[in-house]
Amino acid sequence: MSVKLKLTFKRICQVYLLAWVVGTILWKVTGYLTPMNPSTGNILLLPSWSHIFGTDALGRDLAGRIIEGGFISLLVSLSASTISVLLALIVGVLWTWFRPKDFLILLVMDLLQAIPSYITSTLIFLLIQSFFSSPMGTVAALTMALALTHWMTSARILRGRTLQLQQSTFIEASRGLGATGWHIIKVHLPGHIRDHFYVLWMLQLPVLLMYESFMSFIGFGIESPYTSWGLLLQDGWRFLGDYPHLLLGPGLVLFTVLLAANYLFDQSRQST
Repeated sequence: MSVKLKLTFKRICQVYLLAWVVGTILWKVTGYLTPMNPSTGNILLLPSWSHIFGTDALGRDLAGRIIEGGFISLLVSLSASTISVLLALIVGVLWTWFRPKDFLILLVMDLLQAIPSYITSTLIFLLIQSFFSSPMGTVAALTMALALTHWMTSARILRGRTLQLQQSTFIEASRGLGATGWHIIKVHLPGHIRDHFYVLWMLQLPVLLMYESFMSFIGFGIESPYTSWGLLLQDGWRFLGDYPHLLLGPGLVLFTVLLAANYLFDQSRQST
């Protein structure tokens, strides 16, 4: 792929993702993010100019529901990615700096990574959800479940970078001048791990967006009255034989968002 074509595709991906983020936020801020009223006269309409993606089994506009679901899906993935990378920062940098040979934390990470993350996420989600009864509590439980099962790889990367920095000449010189560990962490380390932290955070976003969609699709995620792309895919699967637009609409949106995000984040990783 030529440099010009890469740049053009990158711009298209940036505009596309920005449009989704801004669109879902405006949908929320302007007060339109409310459960849509069913319409018995518009049940399961095929895509048309008046309903771009058609309507669902209750006569609600599917395009509006996709935007509504996009807000919840992006909210969960952004929140879970931020929490998971912050956990990785605590373990991979702070804990490693003061206890570089702590095999207990390595054992915990090995045990968590030995179990398939879908199983771990589901178990943690069910455990946390048992303490909440509201739909928003379910959103919080899913966010925490995804965050608590996706911090280990980032922590290992930050741990390796921290161990490398501990042996650096400038760190040894700083210690020789009497700098404490906390001073070095606050003054010297941020500039050397900032790019790693940013890239790891970005790389988590599409992964957690996919996990959120999958868990909601299999029934361990977002619940009514809220909706998400995974929940829309679950609804569409039931009518796949007769009304494939219910699955193809949200599926196409999820696929293109993941494609654009992965391409942009891969380009950012290569340039770091």
